[in-house]
Amino acid sequence: ACRPGDTVVDAGANVGLFTMLMSRLVGPNGFVHAFEPHPDTARRLDANVLLNKAPNVLVHETALWDANRDLTLYTCFEPGLASMRPYDGWTGSRTVRTCRLDRILPVVPRLIKMDVEGSELTALKGCENWIADVTYIVCELSRDNLAHHGTAPEEVAAFMQTFGKPLWELDKEGKMPVRIGAPPLRSPVNHMFLFASEEVVQALAEAADAAT
Repeated sequence: ACRPGDTVVDAGANVGLFTMLMSRLVGPNGFVHAFEPHPDTARRLDANVLLNKAPNVLVHETALWDANRDLTLYTCFEPGLASMRPYDGWTGSRTVRTCRLDRILPVVPRLIKMDVEGSELTALKGCENWIADVTYIVCELSRDNLAHHGTAPEEVAAFMQTFGKPLWELDKEGKMPVRIGAPPLRSPVNHMFLFASEEVVQALAEAADAAT
C-alpha cells in the first residue's frame, strides 16, 4: 500500500516500528508524518529516526483530534498505552497539544495508519475533509478502548461508510482483505482493520492475481 514517493501518516507511532517500515517503503522521495503525543515516547521516536537515518520522517509531538486544543493525556508505566481518557491502571497525566490532521499537513496522505487507544473516531473526524481522498486508512478498533471514549467499532464503521469506505478485516498471513460489517465481539489485541473503497480492494486483488 505504501509506494515510493507517497506521503503517509503513522498516528500513534509509539517508538516507531511502523514509522521505520513506512519510511523504507516510501523511499527518499516520500514522506512519513509520525504523531506521538507522549513527550517521553516522542523523544524515543526521534532517537530511532536519527538512529535509522530516516530524513523522510517528521515527528509531531501532538495527538490527533477533531480540533486544535490542549487536553489531558492519561499515562501509566507503559507510555505506549497513554490515552485521552482515564482508564484502569492509569497513574498520571499531563497536558498535550491536539490537532486536526487536515489542518496540519500540506497534502492529503495516501495512507493513514491509526492506533490511538480508543480515540480513533475523534481523530478520524479531524481529517474528514480528506477521508474521501485517502486511499487506505488502517485502524485498530478495540471495543474496550473505544468504550472508554463513549463509542464502538460499529459507530466508526458507520462514519467511514458515509465516505464510501467500508470496513475490511486484514489477514496476518497476507490474504486479501474480507469485507465485514463490524469487528468480531472479541478481536485479537492490536488487530488492525482497513477502511477502503470497493474499487481500491478490487485493484489489490487484480494486482495479486497478476503477480501469481
